[in-house]
Amino acid sequence: MPEQIKNPVQMFCSDSDRIDRLVSFLTYCGIDAQKAYDEEDDSYALLVDSSDRRRASHLMQDFLEKEKERALAEQKKNEDRQPVPYSHVYEKCEDRYKNHLSSAITCAVVGTGLLASLCLSQAELIAFPGTFRSNPFSFTVFLLVAVFFEVFAALSFHRAGDLKQQIADEEDLTESLTNWFITTYDQHQLDSCIAAAEGDIEEEEVLYLKRLECTQQICNNMNILLPRLIIFKKKSTKITTIF
Repeated sequence: MPEQIKNPVQMFCSDSDRIDRLVSFLTYCGIDAQKAYDEEDDSYALLVDSSDRRRASHLMQDFLEKEKERALAEQKKNEDRQPVPYSHVYEKCEDRYKNHLSSAITCAVVGTGLLASLCLSQAELIAFPGTFRSNPFSFTVFLLVAVFFEVFAALSFHRAGDLKQQIADEEDLTESLTNWFITTYDQHQLDSCIAAAEGDIEEEEVLYLKRLECTQQICNNMNILLPRLIIFKKKSTKITTIF
């Protein structure tokens, strides 16, 4: 049990752990320091003798500045270790095919509906939007809109057809890239890549996350390569020489 300070002066209030570190530091520097609980602020206070107040104040200021610098350095180090957000998101040919096909069907239905309405209106079977003779401006606008939807639908159908032909190539190349990754990389190789970039990591949980991060980066690079391989496969049947 440490001896009570004769003329205690409160220097600083903070959480228990920080006060403990300050007490250890000041004690190491030859100043009698103690921790006391402050009921009013519900916090812990640092007490030193009044004769050591000035010296303790300077040492405490240096300690807190160094502690702040260490915290900022650690924060910067953690930020540097975090993977850079990957902006490229690869969309599968099958997904793009479905999106284009859905857009094409929607535009075709809307365009056909507008053209049917114009035909019925021109035959004076319905009142809206009127005949070309009675309301030429509205009739022309709706006709142009209908033509736009039909042209857009035709282009989307054409693009969907191209993508449908690429689905099989993409699946074959994805399987080839997956097999290449499995046969090329194992746990030890991933750990070697991590050790070269991060140093030795002893915690198994951290190492597991680093392996996932490394694998994700490799997969991202493969996603960049995949569209180029699909285009290349159309021009040559020697794609397997890449692997």
